[in-house]
Amino acid sequence: MESTELELFNQIFNHEIKDDVMKFIPPTYAMWINFKNQHNFYRGLIKPDKISPIDSWLDDRHINCDYKNYILKKDINFFKVFLTNNKTLFDKARAIIIQCLSIIDTEIFSPPIYYNNVNSKTGDRNIHPGKTLAAACNIIKKDLPVLAITKKDEKKPMIAHEEIFSLNEIKNMYKGKLFGSFLEHNNKIDLQFFSMYNKYKKFDDKGWLAYPEINWKKFWNHVQTCTEGQGKKIKFNFNNIEVTMNLNGNSIKNIFQGNFHATN
Repeated sequence: MESTELELFNQIFNHEIKDDVMKFIPPTYAMWINFKNQHNFYRGLIKPDKISPIDSWLDDRHINCDYKNYILKKDINFFKVFLTNNKTLFDKARAIIIQCLSIIDTEIFSPPIYYNNVNSKTGDRNIHPGKTLAAACNIIKKDLPVLAITKKDEKKPMIAHEEIFSLNEIKNMYKGKLFGSFLEHNNKIDLQFFSMYNKYKKFDDKGWLAYPEINWKKFWNHVQTCTEGQGKKIKFNFNNIEVTMNLNGNSIKNIFQGNFHATN
């Protein structure tokens, strides 16, 4: 028997999130119904060449340091970001690699939210949560499924395929256990969803999904092998692993082929 809208709300909106940019708002069913009545929801799909980089993530955190622009790259030059001394930037690039490894050969189980009413020179402000996932799709040239949300008076976005109307239909877009929340950002309320599935089965200390463990030594050995030959050589320390690689014309997508998740 299908759960009622209220029952689904109580199952999904029961998890608190802490964020360094947004403010979590304790959800109520009335808040959900009000939001639902003011918006339209669509299944959507964004092609890799239309997925924007994460420049707004840099802006929101006021990151302005050497090598920061390499985190926006879609080719082998992405790895230059690890020459940085900025820990926040380093950790974000690390997270993008984990996302690449997680989705290279599997279906995306937790589509991010796409807002159509956000003005940005690149459009990447439209995606949250999921900028790291979008950056990974950008690098490995993978289509990104999204839950597109528009205000009632807005046109259907170009990336939208099918309109959906209920919380149950939204739930069916995700695999695993679904979590929903409301957060305040830039003086407006955002609705967010993410699901716990596959290797993403734990929370971090802020309530977001924790990244799975990676066998980094095995991965960086693979990277060094994949990039042997001609090209500019770079060296950096990655969590006490000394990495040497060549920035050549090899496909960056091939670098992420293989099983590098740590076994528990």
